[in-house]
Amino acid sequence: MASNRRKPVTAKAGQALLLPHTQEVLIAHLNQTMTKAVRLALVEFRTILTKGSSTGPEPTLGQSSHGRQLARIANKSCRTKASLTTEAPMSEATAWLSRPLEPMYPVVFFDALQMRLLAQGQVRNQPIYWALGLLPDGTRDIAGVWIQTTEGVRFWPKVFNDLQTRGVRDMLVVVTDSLQGMPEALGVAYPATTLQTGIVQLIRNSLDYASWKDRKALAKAIRPLYTAPNAHSAEVELAHFEQGLFGQKFPTVAPAWRDAWDQIIPFFNLPSAIRRVIYTTNAIDSIHARLPKAIKAHGYFLTDEAAIQLIWLALRDITTDSGRPARDWKAAMNQFAVIYGNRFTRTWQ
Repeated sequence: MASNRRKPVTAKAGQALLLPHTQEVLIAHLNQTMTKAVRLALVEFRTILTKGSSTGPEPTLGQSSHGRQLARIANKSCRTKASLTTEAPMSEATAWLSRPLEPMYPVVFFDALQMRLLAQGQVRNQPIYWALGLLPDGTRDIAGVWIQTTEGVRFWPKVFNDLQTRGVRDMLVVVTDSLQGMPEALGVAYPATTLQTGIVQLIRNSLDYASWKDRKALAKAIRPLYTAPNAHSAEVELAHFEQGLFGQKFPTVAPAWRDAWDQIIPFFNLPSAIRRVIYTTNAIDSIHARLPKAIKAHGYFLTDEAAIQLIWLALRDITTDSGRPARDWKAAMNQFAVIYGNRFTRTWQ
C-alpha cells in the first residue's frame, strides 16, 4: 500500500529546500519543542539568512542532518495548525489594526516592549507600543499596535491621529510611563483627557528588584504606598517602607518612588474605585508575561509586517478572555459617571 506520508521537499539529492513562507515564522514556532539538534539547525538557518539576498533564490539548507531536520520541521510546521501565518494572512492583521473603535474609553493604558528588527543588514532594537482600553462596560480591548520609527515628538501625533480616524472621540484617563512627546500630543488631540504617568510602571519596576521567592512579599509591602487614601498618607507609608525590612533589603525601591513622586501625586486625586482599576493590572501583566516570549522566540524580524503579524497573533490569543469586566468595575463605573458626567454617560452619534 502506498504511504500517505508526505516527503520533505528537496532541491537536490541530500539538500532540503526551505519553503518560502516558512522563513518569517519558523523561529517563532520552534522554541517550545526545540531539541538540541534543532537548535544547531536554527543557528545554520540564521547564518543562511544573513548571507542570503532578498532578491536572490530561496535559501537552501546544507547537507548536514541538522539542516535537513530543520527543513522537515519547517515544512511540516507550515502545514499544521502551529503555522499561524498560513491561517492568518497579513490582510487579517491589517484589518484588525484598522478596525473601527469605540467612541469613548474610560481608561487607556499605553505600554511598550522592545523587539529586534533587521534593517539595512543590521539588527536593531525597536520599541513597539500597544494600547489596552477599558470600555464603559468594563471589558478590555487592544486598541492598537504601533512600531516607533520616528522620534517621539513626531510619533505620538500619528498614534492619536490613528485613534481619531478610527472613531475614538474621547479618553477619560490615559495611563502610561513618561514618554517623550506624548503629553504634548495628547494635549492637542484629547485636551480634556487626564494623563496619569508612573504608578503602574513603578509597581512593576519595584517588583523587578525581587527574586521570585520574595516577589509576593515585596508586592504586599509596597501595596500601602498606592492604596493610601491621599498623597500625604502615601508619603508616610513610603517612609515606613523605607525603614522597614523590605526597604532595607531592596534599597533602590524607595528612592525610585521618591524620584517619581511629582508624577504620582495626581493619582491620589482620583477616587479609590478608579485608582483600583488603574493599579489592578492583571491584563497588562498578562501581556507583559506572554508577549515578550513570542518576540524572543522569533529572535529578530525581517520586516515590520512580520513583526506586526506575529504580535497581532500573540495579542489575539492573550486577550481571548477580555470579554469579562475588569475587577471592581461597577464601583469604578459609578465614580466615572459622577466625576466625568456626560463624557461617560453620553451616547455618541
